[in-house]
Order: sequence, then C-alpha cells, then structure tokens
Amino acid sequence: MMRQSATSFTSLLGNRLGLVGPSHHASQDAIQTETPGSSCLTPLPDATTDCPVFLANNEANGLLKQKLVDLGFIAGTPLRLIRRGPKGNLIAVRLRNTVIALRSEEARSLLVAPATTSLTAKDE
Repeated sequence: MMRQSATSFTSLLGNRLGLVGPSHHASQDAIQTETPGSSCLTPLPDATTDCPVFLANNEANGLLKQKLVDLGFIAGTPLRLIRRGPKGNLIAVRLRNTVIALRSEEARSLLVAPATTSLTAKDE
C-alpha cells in the first residue's frame, strides 16, 4: 500500500491548491482547487473520461480566454471529457452537441466540478 502525501499552497487569487497522491509521483498528480463554499475543482484534462462535469471557472488570459468563450466554454456549461490523445497532449470534449479538440495545456485553465455539484444553488 502506497503512502499518500498532501501538499497545500495558496494561489495569487487566494484559492487553496492541493496536490494529493503517492509521494513519489507527486509531480504527475492532479491539482485540485478549493474555493470557499464550493467543492473541489479539477482542471479539465484531469477529469474522469465520460463523466459529466460543469465548467466552474475559465482561468485563461487574453486571446486564449476569448477563444474558449467563443467556443462556448462559459461557467455553468455542462461538459463531458470524451477521450484523450495517445500521448495525452490532446483531449476531446463534448460541449452541448459538439465535440471540440483542445490541447491539454490550454484546457488546464478550465476548472470543472462534478455534475452532482450545483453551481447555481444559492446559500441558504
């Protein structure tokens, strides 16, 4: 049984970033972002294949952000990671009725939440 390690950092935006996984493979583990009052957010390329997710945040800048918004990557939009490329550098994402191919490094700026999480629910 492998020992799990957890390291926590704070981003420039004040979000807590946690790196969780086997201690000897920490550099390959998914980064999950926690914001107050929300569940864990995961970069889109690290989402589970063929599981529905919602786009929680587009952290891209400049032209990349505009390109992603133009393609329909807007907060609250349901997505589904369809497949990964053979080397892991490309992903196919279903966005509404369209399949869009993205480079993994571009898609890292898209943070997603599990479909069971309601992004529009107001705190009571």
